[in-house]
Amino acid sequence: MNYPDPEYCSLGLIDPPKHGVCEAIGTLRLACIKVIMVTGDHLKTADATSRKMIGDTKEAPRSLSAKTGRSVREIYEVSAVFIHGDDIDSLEGWQWDLIFSKQEVVFARTSPQHKLEIVKRAQALGHIVGVPSDGVNDSSALKRADLALR
Repeated sequence: MNYPDPEYCSLGLIDPPKHGVCEAIGTLRLACIKVIMVTGDHLKTADATSRKMIGDTKEAPRSLSAKTGRSVREIYEVSAVFIHGDDIDSLEGWQWDLIFSKQEVVFARTSPQHKLEIVKRAQALGHIVGVPSDGVNDSSALKRADLALR
């Protein structure tokens, strides 16, 4: 088959943040409440969505890794961090401390078990955790959280 083929078309979908989310994040930040994005979306989708919701995260480790040629695990001097779900299970305690110390945190490609682990780790560090939910996949994390947000 030759491409492009007139019988097929490409379709791009946009899944923007729900109405009011960006404003709610702004309000939370004004109250000095840290917002961490946790999603099952692909890392690139999470990056694009986070830029709309929490601002520019261009100094995240992956972009700095590409610029400097260092491994992502060797980069600590950034204010934003993206964590892929595949990496969550292998994180050590000191890495969780480092992650939660960042200004902007995005977890992508997370499973329900990852979401629960993120809540547990944040609580272990003394954070009060609120979890918004839009489905059954969030039930374990929602049950463990200090606040269930609807």
